[in-house]
Parts: sequence; C-alpha cells; structure tokens
Amino acid sequence: MIWLVFAVILVAVLALLLVPLLRPQTAATARLGYDVAVYKDQLAEVARDCERGLLSEEQAAGVRAEIQRRLLAAAETDAQEIPADARRLETGRRLRLVAGMLVLTVVPLGTLLIYGLLGSPDLPGQPYAARLNSPQFQLTAMADRLARHLHSQPDARGYVALGTSYGKLGRWEEAATAFRKAISMGAGDVDIQIALGQALAMANQGTVDADSHAAFVQALRLDPHNPQARFYLGLEQAQLGKVREAIAIWRDLQRDSPPDAPWLGVLKSQIDGAAKEAKLDPSTVPPQAPALDGPPPARPSAPAMLGPQAAMIRQMVDKLAARMAQTPDDFDGWMRLSRSYRVLNELDKAKTAAAKAIALRPKDTAPLLMLAEAQQAAGGENALPDDFVRTMTQVLELDPGNQQALYYVGAAKVKAGDKAGAKVLWEKLLRQLPADAPQRADLSWRIEALGK
Repeated sequence: MIWLVFAVILVAVLALLLVPLLRPQTAATARLGYDVAVYKDQLAEVARDCERGLLSEEQAAGVRAEIQRRLLAAAETDAQEIPADARRLETGRRLRLVAGMLVLTVVPLGTLLIYGLLGSPDLPGQPYAARLNSPQFQLTAMADRLARHLHSQPDARGYVALGTSYGKLGRWEEAATAFRKAISMGAGDVDIQIALGQALAMANQGTVDADSHAAFVQALRLDPHNPQARFYLGLEQAQLGKVREAIAIWRDLQRDSPPDAPWLGVLKSQIDGAAKEAKLDPSTVPPQAPALDGPPPARPSAPAMLGPQAAMIRQMVDKLAARMAQTPDDFDGWMRLSRSYRVLNELDKAKTAAAKAIALRPKDTAPLLMLAEAQQAAGGENALPDDFVRTMTQVLELDPGNQQALYYVGAAKVKAGDKAGAKVLWEKLLRQLPADAPQRADLSWRIEALGK
C-alpha cells in the first residue's frame, strides 16, 4: 500500500515538472498581426474624426500617410525577424524535450537511490496513536488543559502543578509566572520559593538574578538549612566574580550536609572548580552562611571588556569626552559619557559626567539615578554609601513614588535606627508592587522585622 502512495506522489511531482516544459509556445510572429490590427484601428479612428469635423481633410490625409508608413515599416521588420524567431522556437523546443527526458529519468531514479541509501524500508512508522501516548505530548496537553481550567477557576495548588508541568517541559518563564500566581494566592512555602527561584534562574540562562535571589532568600528565611537555596546563593556569588564568597557559602553547606547527601558530589566539584579558577586553597576559606539582610548584590552594568574591544571603546569614549568639552550644554552627551565611564569602571569620571547632566536638568531624576549607580558601585561592599543615600534622597524628593529610592532610603533609615521612617517608606513601596512580584515576600518580611 505504501508503495502505491509513493507512486502517486511521484507521478504528481513529475506532472508538475513536465507540464511547463512540454507546453506549446506561441510563435513570436503573432506580433505582425497585432501591429496590423492596431494600425487599422488608427486609420478607422482618423476616418471617424474626419466625419465628426475634428480633423480637416488635409489633416486627415497627413495622419493617414504617417500611419501607413509605420504599417509598412513594421511589416518589413517582422519579415526579417520571423526566420530568426522560428529558429529560436525550434531550438527551445528541442531543449525542452531534452529537459523533460532528464526529469522523467533522473527524478525517479534519484528518489529510489536516496531512499535506498538513507531510508529504512523495514522500519515501521510510529503510529499516530503512539505519538499521542508519548509522555511529552501528554504532559503538554495536560498543562494546556490545566491552564484553561485555572483561567476560569484560579487555585493556588493548581498553579503549583501548572508551574511544575511547565518546568518539566522547559517552559521556564511560564513556570515562573505560575509559581508567582500560586504565591500571591497563599502557597508561599519553602518548596514553592525554591521552585520559583530555579524557574527564574533557568529562564535567565542559568544566571541567578535579583528576582531569583529574592526567592532563594525567602526560602532560607522559611528554612535556614535549605540546601538548594544555599547552593544557588553561592552560585550567584560565583557568577558575580566573588569566588571567595561563593566558596565560603558552599563550604558552609558542605559542613552541614550529612555524609550520604546526594548533592555532595556536585557541591565538591563546584568548590574545586571555583578554587582552581581563583588559584586558592579552598581549605583556607572559612565557611560563611549567605547573608539574608541588605539589598541583592550589586551587578555589573555590562560585561568586562578585554583586548581590542577595550581599546576601541576607550577611543570612542575619549572622542565623546573631547566633544563634550566643546559642547558643555549637551545633556544627552553627558549622560552617554557617564554611562560609558561606568562601563569602563572609571567611577569618578562617571560621577563627574553625571553631575554635569544634573546641573543642566536639576529636576530630572534620570541623571540623579545615574550618579547614584556610580556612587553605589564606588562604595564596594558598603551597599549604602553616604553620598549614594544623599542622592537617592534627592530622587525621592523629586519623585516620591520612585521604587528604588523608597527601598534604599528606607534601608538607610533602618541603618540609622529610624525604624518608623523606614516602615513608612517600605509600606508605600509594598503597595506599589504587583501581587505576584517576588520582592513582595522579602519586603514584607523586612517590614514585619521592624516591629510595631
């Protein structure tokens, strides 16, 4: 039966290829008849114009003479071209016949040859029913049905199941969305926080970002010994280039793990790899639990530049700096220059350029935030340098709803002992955050820790 189907398909393909090749071609000599018909219509039109009085007899005679001259010229030209056209048609007909014969023989033989070399005639095809019964297909269908059900009847446990299904399918962004909805509906236990953090990290190509950091921190608050959260927070430090801090967190986890813990092999491999990269002895690094207080670790605004790229960027930045010396009123130019110096990690120059932009637009929060970014980066391990706090306070005065300013000024108030002031700012920030924002859990915990 299958060979009959193949034969029908082959005949259809051959027909599609051969019909254009074997279709009769219209002779080019038909152009002579077309030209004669056109000129005859023109002569008849001249006669009608003469009858209507639009042309005098003398004018009509002149037009007729010109049309007749063109008719004779066209006839002579076509008479010369007809033999050449005929020869071209004959040659084309022969070439099409040859091409048709090649198609008729090469296509079937080539098909059989390729199938004989690459095909598997004895291999049974997978039945449609078997494909429907495959685990991947069933899991996808189940997830889609569950998503439709939850759209009309939302349920926390249902969203946990949906997020788990999406994770198994590798649909990490959708998994994170489902886990966030589950958390917003009250299902915020440690396992859900871990699942959310993992989904966010996987959606970010395995990188622990600020959102996944918040989820892992919340998991540790619920279970201070959770191995997954501790591992990922160590991985975050390693990804940020803080190898010693990563090894300290991992050694702390290693120390607390039972001898038969299934993750010990992977953990040891991570510690040894990081130590080798940093060229240090891991035994010299004292174990240290991950920090749960304070903002997430500062992340570089751009990857480090190496080799020719650094030289090229340096040249571009120097040109921009020279131009700004000539055009000091260019606000956008100062912003670009500050951002460029930030990429090069030349923080003093970045702050100077941002200050120039602030002087041009003192009521604009954008240059203030750029200045604050450089100030915080220059503070190193101190997440709340004094100049950074002053700048964020200015931002808050200009934009009382700015979320960054609300958070950091609140953190500064906590540091200064003003818990009441911090609570006011953080509660205002909490009201602005979406219900499924991962930062809500962390911020709520901080507010509760301030007491009444």
